[in-house]
Amino acid sequence: MQSHDNKIIEPENFLAVSKKTDMYYSLTRKMIEKSFKKFENLPYFFSINLSIKDIENRDLNQFIIRKLKDYSRPEAVIFEITEGESIHNYDEINRFIRVVKRYGSKVAIDDFGSGYSNFNHIIQMDIDFLKLDASLIKPLGSDKNSEIMVQSIIHFAQKINVRTIAEYVSNDKIHSIVSGLGVDYSQGYFIGKPSRIIREVKSA
Repeated sequence: MQSHDNKIIEPENFLAVSKKTDMYYSLTRKMIEKSFKKFENLPYFFSINLSIKDIENRDLNQFIIRKLKDYSRPEAVIFEITEGESIHNYDEINRFIRVVKRYGSKVAIDDFGSGYSNFNHIIQMDIDFLKLDASLIKPLGSDKNSEIMVQSIIHFAQKINVRTIAEYVSNDKIHSIVSGLGVDYSQGYFIGKPSRIIREVKSA
């Protein structure tokens, strides 16, 4: 968020508090609306993070479906399901995934390898991308066990036709390692730092 004095407030400073109030769902709605509007006339794919709590909320779930139904570029949307909470109802999650994919949207598991992560998630959900958490990527080059784990995840994902994305690729060394291990995409400061999108592309 941007404060009144133009300071940038990062999500880690307010999301945890907002989840304890009804404001959390309002923030999620606002983020979805702003993202859809920003990218409508831009030639890019874009990702929106959703928690399990977001997907299980019936009102928010239906709001997302309505937005996709009315959106001109639903195929450009990638929903990243965050790995911060346990999944108790796979039927509900899979129902959401099936519906958004009917509109051409993609689904990713974010931060895989952090916390409680397990391969059961990948098996039980029809996802398109698996994002390898920074905790696995940062030690590459100095920790052989991390390399073995990353390689195992990549090989497993390849077997079930899920593309992999390495997070926190911060330098050429790490980029070379994950590329050698067969990762499909890299994300991090070595690829590019976050920046404002200032070039608007008008639709023909």
